[in-house]
Amino acid sequence: MAEKEEKVFDILSRGRGEADTDTFPLVPSDRTRGNGLKLCQGRFRLWIRRRFFVQRVAGHWNSSPVKWSQHQPDRAQELLGQRSQALDGLVAEIEKKITEAFEVFDREANKTVDVREIGCIVRSLGCFPNEAEVQELLAKIEVEEPGGFVHLEKFLPVMTEVLLDRRFRPIPEDVILHAFEALDENKCGYITQEDLVKHLTEEGEPFTREEMEDMLAVALDPETNTLRYRDYRTKLVVDETKTFPFNV
Repeated sequence: MAEKEEKVFDILSRGRGEADTDTFPLVPSDRTRGNGLKLCQGRFRLWIRRRFFVQRVAGHWNSSPVKWSQHQPDRAQELLGQRSQALDGLVAEIEKKITEAFEVFDREANKTVDVREIGCIVRSLGCFPNEAEVQELLAKIEVEEPGGFVHLEKFLPVMTEVLLDRRFRPIPEDVILHAFEALDENKCGYITQEDLVKHLTEEGEPFTREEMEDMLAVALDPETNTLRYRDYRTKLVVDETKTFPFNV
C-alpha cells in the first residue's frame, strides 16, 4: 500500500509517469499569480488506464488532512484486535460445550470418564467419527492406566481442535439414501431384518449386539418387520446448524 501511495504522490508532485508521460504538465498562463504557469491535466495514457487512475485522485489527495498511509497501521491493529477477541470468545464457547458434554458421562464427578465413553461424547457434540477415527483421537489423549480413564484437561484441547476444524461432519441425506439403496439389491424400497443384521454385523465396521438391538427397536416397521429406509433416513439426518453452531 505504501508503494502505491508513493507512486501517486510522485505522479502528482512531478507530473510524470512510467513512460515519461505528462499527466499534469506545466503550461503558460496569464491567470496565475506571479509564476506565469499552471498545472494542466494531461490526457490519460494506456498505462494509467490499466491502473484505474482518475483525475479526481488529485483532489482527494490534496484535501486529505493526513497522509493515508499513517492510518493503515492503526486500522490493521484494530482489525487484528477484533479478530483475536472474536476467536477467544469462540474458543471459550466451544470449551464450555465440550465440558458440559463431558460432565454428562462423568459419573463420579471427578472430571474423568471411562475411555469407552469417548466415542459417545464426541458424537454427542455433533461429530460422527468411525471407530478407527475415535482410536486416532484417543492416541492424542493421555489415557490414565490402569483403568482406562480420560481426564477433562487432556480431552478438552484435542476436542476443541476437532470442533474448530469442523472434522467428522454429519453424512448428507443423499449419501445415506445411496447407502441403503446399495443394500436393497432387489430395489424394493425396504430391507428385511435378516439382511439388515447380516450387513451390519458381518461387513465393514460391525455393530455390536447391543447396538444392533437398539437400531432394530427404532428402525423396523413393527407390522412388516422390515426397514423402510426412505422414511427411516430422515431420522439419521443431522442439522449442521445445531451440531456446528459456531461461526468458525
